[in-house]
Amino acid sequence: AVIAAATASAEQVWLSQGVAAQATERLRLNFSNTSYTEHGEHFANEEAVSFRFRFAESWSAGAGITWGQDKIEKHWERSGRPTEHVSFNWSRECGGWALFDANRFDLKFREGERDWVVYRNIGSVTAPPIPRLPWSPRPYLTQQIYLSSRECFTGLDRFCQFRWGGGVRLSPADRLMLSAYWQYRDIEQTTDRWTQFRIVGISANLSF
Repeated sequence: AVIAAATASAEQVWLSQGVAAQATERLRLNFSNTSYTEHGEHFANEEAVSFRFRFAESWSAGAGITWGQDKIEKHWERSGRPTEHVSFNWSRECGGWALFDANRFDLKFREGERDWVVYRNIGSVTAPPIPRLPWSPRPYLTQQIYLSSRECFTGLDRFCQFRWGGGVRLSPADRLMLSAYWQYRDIEQTTDRWTQFRIVGISANLSF
């Protein structure tokens, strides 16, 4: 009922699924797919593959590739080139709380356009499991701050996008993690105006 009420108040719904596998003690591989809908209409998909390598107790580095597909006038078009990214991450457990912060660089190289980079600072705080409830639900809060070097925006001297969100993660079965979340997004347009909209998301991930 809560998810249905939140969905009714959101402009977009994101549905994602993924698989993560521990290749070595320090190396982890991830595969994911996300579908995007707006006011009930399916308008985009993304497939991504990435890895994360832990080189210290609280530090890791990662990289990945994302392929996009957009619905344009009732037919689907795949982006000419995927988006690559690299990230440097910090994480720590403290009294049952999980803290995470990532510095991520999305490399936007597009044919016929000037190359640009988007910097994303991604932070989250996850609470300990709520006692006496099934599936060990863990509430969490997230925030993302974007800076873009694309020439249609002001540049790296100011923000171009904010995201705030909260949700809950729970594990109904061994190796399966479900997440339901709500997100508020404030993004700069090429006209120097800002657009705000709300997102409801549901994700399912298998971990090996």
